[in-house]
Amino acid sequence: MCAGAFYFNLRTRSLNNLAFHSIQIFMPWVMVFILDNRQVKSRKTRGFAGVAFIAAVSLGASAGLYAWLDINHIGSLKKPQAKDWTDPEFGGMFALFLLFGAIYAAYQMTIEWVVSALTNDPSKLAQFGGVFKGTLSLGICLSFVMAAQNVPFVGQLSLQFS
Repeated sequence: MCAGAFYFNLRTRSLNNLAFHSIQIFMPWVMVFILDNRQVKSRKTRGFAGVAFIAAVSLGASAGLYAWLDINHIGSLKKPQAKDWTDPEFGGMFALFLLFGAIYAAYQMTIEWVVSALTNDPSKLAQFGGVFKGTLSLGICLSFVMAAQNVPFVGQLSLQFS
């Protein structure tokens, strides 16, 4: 989401950051409702529903980000735009910030729920959890490397789809 940092001024980035982290408080409640709903007896069905939900939201948000990048031509800009929350262009990217904040919390919760369903052996669960956190950290590391190498935003986004 470096495109938002390139596009907005400081006070709007601060608002986006507050919204990004605030929605992470509420999104796990949604995932708890889906993954731990006692009305659905099958744990497998709840797991599939949770994974399908987070996959749909993730793909939708990524497609929305691609469309936003295409419409606003962010990759071809040479200097930051410094748009404010009072500008009419604010709403689209703000909605994307909210979606990606929700995804960040819900994705981790869903993966950890699925991993915990794989086994009841604590040492195996610790290994699975370590692999998950390691791959998550590797992905974050790669995003910083791509940003440092000036990979276009569309190129960075395409890595999410692969």
